[in-house]
Amino acid sequence: MARLLLLSGTAALAAPVLYCLASSHARETVSALYHHFLSIAFRFRYAERLSSEQIRLVRVHAASTSAPQHLQLTIETFPLDSCPKYIALSYTWQAAQLFAPPYTWRDRVPAHLNNRVFLLWPNLHHALSQLSRSRPDSYVWTDAICINQDDWAERAHQIGIMDLIYAAANETIVWLGQATERSAKALQIVDLLGVGATAKVLAWAESRTYGDAFVIDDLDLLERNGLPRFADDDWLDLCDVYTRNWFGRVWMMQEVSLSSNGVTVLLGHHERPWIAVAQASTILCMSQVATGLLTTGHIQKIMLCKGLYVAFGLQIIREWCVGETEEYREVMKTTDFAFGMESASTSQTLVSLLIASASFSSSVALDKVVSLLGIVRHIMRMRGQPLLDIVPRGYSASASTQFFREVGINLFRETNSLNLLTLAGDGSRTPSPQPPNLNFSIPPAPPVPSWIPTYHPLQVSVIRPNYSGISSFNASGVALPPDGREVVSMIDMELGTLSVRCLDLGPVEEFGETCEEIIAGELDDCCRMLLHCGATYAPTGRPIVEAFWRTLVLDQDMVTRPAPAVIGASFADLMKATATMAVYRALGEGLPITDVIRRFDPRFMLASVDTTKTMPNNGFVLRTIYDMAEEEDFSKRMAVVEKWEASASVFKVLLRVALAPTRRPFRSMNGRLGLAAPGAQVGDRIVIVEGCAAPLMVRRVLVRGDACYQLVGDAYVHGVMDGEVVEKVSEADWRTITLV
Repeated sequence: MARLLLLSGTAALAAPVLYCLASSHARETVSALYHHFLSIAFRFRYAERLSSEQIRLVRVHAASTSAPQHLQLTIETFPLDSCPKYIALSYTWQAAQLFAPPYTWRDRVPAHLNNRVFLLWPNLHHALSQLSRSRPDSYVWTDAICINQDDWAERAHQIGIMDLIYAAANETIVWLGQATERSAKALQIVDLLGVGATAKVLAWAESRTYGDAFVIDDLDLLERNGLPRFADDDWLDLCDVYTRNWFGRVWMMQEVSLSSNGVTVLLGHHERPWIAVAQASTILCMSQVATGLLTTGHIQKIMLCKGLYVAFGLQIIREWCVGETEEYREVMKTTDFAFGMESASTSQTLVSLLIASASFSSSVALDKVVSLLGIVRHIMRMRGQPLLDIVPRGYSASASTQFFREVGINLFRETNSLNLLTLAGDGSRTPSPQPPNLNFSIPPAPPVPSWIPTYHPLQVSVIRPNYSGISSFNASGVALPPDGREVVSMIDMELGTLSVRCLDLGPVEEFGETCEEIIAGELDDCCRMLLHCGATYAPTGRPIVEAFWRTLVLDQDMVTRPAPAVIGASFADLMKATATMAVYRALGEGLPITDVIRRFDPRFMLASVDTTKTMPNNGFVLRTIYDMAEEEDFSKRMAVVEKWEASASVFKVLLRVALAPTRRPFRSMNGRLGLAAPGAQVGDRIVIVEGCAAPLMVRRVLVRGDACYQLVGDAYVHGVMDGEVVEKVSEADWRTITLV
């Protein structure tokens, strides 16, 4: 003990000296080392392990006027059923601001917990410091302090009662981070958007439609959709709220949706009720402003789009749990989240939540499912139905594998639906980390079977939630009986395989460009692919270019299937816009006109067989080249591009929704066009599986000497999505394959 005190005293004396002599970076390092040493020497230690009937609460004492940076906390343990009033804090462990660098050990800030040192990440320190001013002497539940993060058994207990912790809180605080110079104006815009939002949302829901504000700088269009006439700077102000890192993390789903009492958003010292933030996001999403932001190419506005959809999705999930507002219930009545399943089972509820939360992400794969299981348990308690008793046994690779297998098999058993296969596939998965080589052999954890979903954020099914009036896909033409057990009989529990009956549509032979490349005007691979199909698309008997644009947007416009002709007109404008932009860039590079023309050879060839006259022909391109060559004012040249860009905005939005960022158009060996699964390769086979609404892509592998198939993912294939192929085949054309 004497040696420890001597070391402590030496460190205390040395730190100020080093601080004065060293550089700024070195001073920060010395300060961090000093606090790290104190946290080891005088650290707070948890006295006991919590059971599933207990929680800890932190008392946040009023900020000291003499030393406001010194955060004073005390911690107490209470039975869950007899706690004092407390605040549940929802925040991110990392920095609050978009694109902020990740925290390192140097960033941790000391607080005093029961008069002992407790190191906090800055964002949590900022949140508790604000609460010490705005809600002094309150009890607060926050996971980083109230759960012993080094005790896995305790963490498992507390995760299992997370829904009860948030439901019992007197208030939930959503901490978005410290305020900036834009924060006050941003929240004023949030308030402005809420005026009249309810009536507009209900009108759209009743008519099963959306707005058409795809062009955010068209002020008349904004006004027609019931929105203010926003300037560009207003959108950047709004980014200060919805691009915070809080939006999109998986645990926030549980924290917001399970809070049965009030939810307050805190941005620095500014406060707003959660419903105000949710209403603003709803009007912007349903008016199509949010998707219109995607067409700007501005990274902050694209991230704003994501944040708006996350807030909208959070409120939908909150409605399932606590039923807060009438307008959201009306929207939900008209929307199908059931994925083709009719039962109200535990597993069907989990699937609906997984679909509604597709845009949420987590640093650990199984956190997404674990967080949603808390919501499912809450909903099942409300319905009086049995709970899904599955919890992870750790975060190792083998524990994650076992957890996903258990959850996946439960889903297939209870739902008896092979539509779940469209949420699975190896194409977007990353390999599980393996232990380092320690000079002895450690068998790697078995992989999760490819047919079991792991809910990777890139694995978004072509079967989407939408208004229930839109006709859904049914490529196999049949549905398994909802009360049967056909799927269970296909599963081999010991081998981890699934046997399915399928029709083989042949292998993929070539791919086109990605979504962003198409929007940027890079179309050579797509043009060659379409030329290989001929002037007419054989499966539908329609012109090949029409088949192409319908394929790119899943042949729908979010409210109608098949897509109306106006979408084809917007595609034609996109082709004109990309051709005009290509001319603009080439002339800007100083290329001779003959070289500019050569760049369009594949498009000219496709235009020559395009009976729809959608593709710009050589006459259009030549006129554009000569008109721009004669115009020396570059702003006037750009005005020509912008004219076509505005009218192409609808198709660009639909294209990004269908393709981005995971899919590419493909052509199969027998001439079928489609959108490939993430990670698809030339040679992968396209199959229609009996009982699955969308086609799948599979890859042949050898397992234990037998020919089996890995599921790559689902696909859209134009001309087969309504069972057209199934109607023309006999029983002998079906065969059974094994998915591993």
